[in-house]
Amino acid sequence: MIPRAALLRPLLGLPCLLAALAVALLGLTGCFASKSYSVQMKIAPDGSYRFFAEGVAVHVPSTFALRKLERDLREVNPKEKAKKEEEAKGRKGEIEGALAKQIADCLKDGRVQYMQSSGEGRVRYAVSMPGTLAGTDLVRREWLTPVSLARHADGSLTFRIKDVAPSEDARTLKIVPDGDISVSVGEGVQVLAHNAAKTPGTPGGAYRWHIGSLDDPVPFMTIRLPGAQPIAIEPAAPEKQPEAKASGARKKGHK
Repeated sequence: MIPRAALLRPLLGLPCLLAALAVALLGLTGCFASKSYSVQMKIAPDGSYRFFAEGVAVHVPSTFALRKLERDLREVNPKEKAKKEEEAKGRKGEIEGALAKQIADCLKDGRVQYMQSSGEGRVRYAVSMPGTLAGTDLVRREWLTPVSLARHADGSLTFRIKDVAPSEDARTLKIVPDGDISVSVGEGVQVLAHNAAKTPGTPGGAYRWHIGSLDDPVPFMTIRLPGAQPIAIEPAAPEKQPEAKASGARKKGHK
């Protein structure tokens, strides 16, 4: 049996730099926030999948810095405006240079097909990667994969495209997403539950979602792969209760 405690252990991976590349830069927590995007995910009968995403993302540190520059210029003394504008140009160049370096680092990853700055802290990108929903771990939430998943006792599994959920930075910057997501499943894969807005009209078609606000729900599907077997989940052990103190115990030094 697999201990139920495993259900509570998310499998965390590597840090910020590549996290978002797994989900159309929807993640990259603390670095990028998704602005507009299109995501396609195709799931094969053996649980393997191909994930592709493209769109526009906002580089959070650059955007915070650029907005601060704008506020500072609005509040500057008119007599110092020319000087401050010149200083702001230099600072903007530094911000853009830091972003260019991060883009260059991202392009070293083979999953990044395209990434280029489009100005004002925004980047256009395209990423593609393989993955799998197969395995024995009951819970999976790795930084470098586009989905989190949980397995159920009947052999089915629920996966979520996890980084669609906006970060706190995205909320602070009021970056409203505009995203379209489609997921198609191979022959023999049973779809047991989902929250898609549109369902396939023909075999092999796609389940579709549109994310148009900061509060839209995270896309999820519950599926059963061909040949999936029930799994045994060990009941949680009862919590150990603290020993009760004897009510008649005398305080130290009391006679």
